Amino acid sequence: MVRESLRPTIFEELSHNGVDWCRYCGTTEGINWRPGPWGKRTLCNKHGCDYKGYGFASKMPRLNLKNFADEMLEERIRPVLQTFCQMCQQDFSECENVLIHCDGCHRAYHQNCHPEGIADSDVRFDAR
Repeated sequence: MVRESLRPTIFEELSHNGVDWCRYCGTTEGINWRPGPWGKRTLCNKHGCDYKGYGFASKMPRLNLKNFADEMLEERIRPVLQTFCQMCQQDFSECENVLIHCDGCHRAYHQNCHPEGIADSDVRFDAR
């Protein structure tokens, strides 16, 4: 169970307007864009290097995006990071603690993890 998003998402609008955005973190800032599993210019320089294992990233585990290898570019409507709660880093929802994707930024929170809490009345549900 996830919260229904406003459609189109801000990231879909960016794509429609030809603005590069990182499919991992959501940033639009940067001049060097790297290829990712979604094709050319889909990762910012930092996450593109982490994905390929370049530079400093070569001393750390590579960014594992193999779960997205078969995903079409058009299917990625929000950054990968937004699939995890900003506070607890979990990617699941429960009926009484729904994972909510922010429609205006790259963050997601569980209702109970959000610093101010999120009321049930503020949550719309989607059957996904």
